[in-house]
Amino acid sequence: METILNKKNYSCFENTIYNLANLLGTKYQYIFMDSWSFYYNSKPNVPLDESLCDNRYLTNSLNDHQATLLSKYHGLSVEWISTDIANYISFIHSVRQNNNVLIVEMDTQHVGWYKLGKIYDVNHYFLILYIDELDDYYCLESYFSKSLQKLNFDDIIHIKRIGLVEKTPIKVILPNFNEVTKHAAIACNGESGTLSDFEMMKLFANDLTKNDKHKNIYKSDILNSATIARKLSYIVNGRHNICELLASLECSNKKYKSFIIESLNDIILNWQVINNLIIKWLYQNKISILHTVTNKILEVSLLEQKLSDDILSIT
Repeated sequence: METILNKKNYSCFENTIYNLANLLGTKYQYIFMDSWSFYYNSKPNVPLDESLCDNRYLTNSLNDHQATLLSKYHGLSVEWISTDIANYISFIHSVRQNNNVLIVEMDTQHVGWYKLGKIYDVNHYFLILYIDELDDYYCLESYFSKSLQKLNFDDIIHIKRIGLVEKTPIKVILPNFNEVTKHAAIACNGESGTLSDFEMMKLFANDLTKNDKHKNIYKSDILNSATIARKLSYIVNGRHNICELLASLECSNKKYKSFIIESLNDIILNWQVINNLIIKWLYQNKISILHTVTNKILEVSLLEQKLSDDILSIT
């Protein structure tokens, strides 16, 4: 019986990688190299929740970026394949005969075992582990289920793409604690001619209280307004995840490592407060709550910038 693992701070894709690494006996934590991130593109007449992203690689490419890191640092490559249903069926059968594990990408609304699938139309990921003698596809998906689930034949037409996973031996020197923190701090400061993550946080904070911005994301139906809360939870989780990576790495300067971990935990707590306030606003629709959120985001942007500056001054 396969062990099904789930961490609440992981996305469905990250939990899929977590379970994949467990099945194949490898590590995976370097997929979080770039999880300390924030992106906001302030555009006229574009709702705040559409302009906000938890990562500088944007939603469509973050998973592919993490797959690249998985291959580079852990030797697990994911080759994505898009085709039609007939080819998917024959491909799945041929690959499973060789005991390869497959990752499936599908809209959440078409995942049969997700009861609220009709509400959120976002990409979802899971593993196809085996096919039984009745041609039933058994899947491991820990985000919504604690047991193996059967993928109905009719649902196969909704597969967007399949990732063929291959484990290859690699020779790579893994970045150490200081190298990971320096990489993250440099990335947060942006490339030449671009805004830093901290500057984008300030833009987002100031836009929050503008009527033409926040009015477009508030709806009487809370579920339809929840995109901004979901994206803010991703921001919280991304900081959790790089903190988890750093905690797993050795550092000769124990005091410095403790300082970094404690600083990140303080930042995480601040983002959790911000997310809770946004959820409160979704229920109460009071502009005073958004003013409080604005001030909290400005505060956390300063905390993050100071931590980034401290890292770069030391490393």
